[in-house]
Amino acid sequence: MSESSTASMYRCTCPHCQKVLRLRVEWAGKRGTCPQCKNTVEFPAYRPPSSKSATTQQLLRVVAEVDEPTLDEGQSEQLALLLSQGTCIDYSMADKLLNGRPLSPRQWRRILNSADAREAMRHRLEEQLKEDSLPPEGDEEPISLQAASDVATPNSWKILSRFLYYQRHGKCSACAANPTGMDCMYRNFEMLLTTRLVPESRAENWKALLHRFVGL
Repeated sequence: MSESSTASMYRCTCPHCQKVLRLRVEWAGKRGTCPQCKNTVEFPAYRPPSSKSATTQQLLRVVAEVDEPTLDEGQSEQLALLLSQGTCIDYSMADKLLNGRPLSPRQWRRILNSADAREAMRHRLEEQLKEDSLPPEGDEEPISLQAASDVATPNSWKILSRFLYYQRHGKCSACAANPTGMDCMYRNFEMLLTTRLVPESRAENWKALLHRFVGL
């Protein structure tokens, strides 16, 4: 079974149907029934995320205990925009904007929530353009507001995970072939996992670490 954890919940994979189960920490070591295949599952031991991992050490370098006073509102919005676009070019600009300044969990949550809403809008507009069914702007809600509310997009932890992965591994090969960034592997979380052959257990560990240290 692969597993990962958060503060009060953790996950494991059903050995029978491979469904990812979300469990309470106090259930660790007990038996239960998989809601999908109805087979009995022995829940594995709970292991909190390691604070010695390379990912944790990298994360702690960008997270501060207090707010970074030199990051103003305009820079926060610019950073949210760059992170929502999610290409090597945008991440390079985001790195320059941060200039080595670690941000508090509160600052990161605000920026990433804004980035998530922007990414929701981008995905919605892209889908509508593919279908050639972009509705006209009228007196009702603007398309951008509809986009932010209508579409499920990667959560904030996925956006920060992509950025951290870029900081560690740098520009992707797709951007070398297409400088526009339209084929960039960082544009969405699933593309990153597929391109880099990242196992689900590792991705879930990123989520647990970001939940623990940033509160995402």
